[in-house]
Amino acid sequence: MSFCASQEPPLWAEQHFSGAEMSDVRRTDRLVAIAEAMAATPGGSIPTLFAHPYDIKAAYNLFKHPDATPDNVQAGHRDLVLSEMHTPGVSLLLEDTTELSFSGRKPVPGLGPIGNGAAGLQGFFVHSVLGVRWSAPPSDAQSSRRPPWAS
Repeated sequence: MSFCASQEPPLWAEQHFSGAEMSDVRRTDRLVAIAEAMAATPGGSIPTLFAHPYDIKAAYNLFKHPDATPDNVQAGHRDLVLSEMHTPGVSLLLEDTTELSFSGRKPVPGLGPIGNGAAGLQGFFVHSVLGVRWSAPPSDAQSSRRPPWAS
């Protein structure tokens, strides 16, 4: 919710990921660097985000570390979004559910049945939420029309 299209990737990454709950500040610094690279190149794979093989390996090593749980990595981001949600104004939380399938493979511990439950269908659900801030038009632009959220 506090991401702005005009905000530079280094500032955005620092704001959202410097509050990660890692046991070593170097891991937090690495996480911020990865987030910055991802913000600068949306959709890029890790090998395409970094020029040096060391940085690629360091990113993969961070993601394999026991500290790199979703809760730990997202702690600062979640705090920032929660803070934004408490500011005056209208916030919209847009939810989507996606089914990730690992079907046709040997059973994988931790995956559950998906789809119609047929044999071999296994995977998990990803529930994502996009938080956006509603920006009302300036008061001089108000008309007699009702706002879209009014009934």
